[in-house]
Amino acid sequence: MDHYQLTRFELKDAGNNNAVVLVTGSLRYKAILQRAFNQHYFSRTFEDRFGRYEWGTYIYNIDISERARVEALLKMFQQVVCIEDDLTETFALDYHTQMNPTGGYARTDLGALVYRSKPYRGDFTPAKQLTADEIVERTFQFVQMHPTYTRSETIAAVPPSAPGRPNLPVYLVEQLAARLVKVNGTGWISKVRPTRPMKDCQTIQEKINNVMGAFTLNPQESAQIQGRSVIVLDDIYQTGFTLNEVGRTLVASGAREVLGLVATKTAQDLG
Repeated sequence: MDHYQLTRFELKDAGNNNAVVLVTGSLRYKAILQRAFNQHYFSRTFEDRFGRYEWGTYIYNIDISERARVEALLKMFQQVVCIEDDLTETFALDYHTQMNPTGGYARTDLGALVYRSKPYRGDFTPAKQLTADEIVERTFQFVQMHPTYTRSETIAAVPPSAPGRPNLPVYLVEQLAARLVKVNGTGWISKVRPTRPMKDCQTIQEKINNVMGAFTLNPQESAQIQGRSVIVLDDIYQTGFTLNEVGRTLVASGAREVLGLVATKTAQDLG
């Protein structure tokens, strides 16, 4: 599972109401742009003949305001983390930790917010909620900037390993659903059996077995999910097994697409 940030790009006028985008970064970004701006036609990918960028594409019949939206999205891709997994697309707002100049890892600003706001002992205090609201704001801005996520009708939290206890992703979705005017689909997904916290699983196979087949869509919601786009939100992306298993459950139940969104991605995959 690869994860990366957009290295650099250039967006230029190509005449006749067309634009050209030159990019150094994964080709996956082209598919993401096409999905985000699906009202426009994109040319085949070509190599930059001057060797300054890895690939390019033309966008046809795009006005100045739409070009500004494309440029704003590409700038955001230089800050957030794109994750290649089984979902339609998945982004983390930042890495959870970063390398220190002196060696070792330290939490990023967003990683520190996640750490401070998680109710580790079941105590979701007003101070933790205030910290969590900063994550809500960052997530809200991402969704507003990314047209594919903006168009999505539903947002849901990954079901917690300990249902009934205060949970950061559930709180984030409650706040975001209200602000973004989206359906809160957290209650649509339930567990068919208990799961352990992933941190308690020692091997990759244990983690896979822990969540495989563990989720189901509540029968009364089966009609509502048909053809919908669903954002699935979690706080930290480590292996991604839980997020992807929830996504597979939603697609099998009729969702059109599942968009992953997490606050932070661990620097290593922690398999």
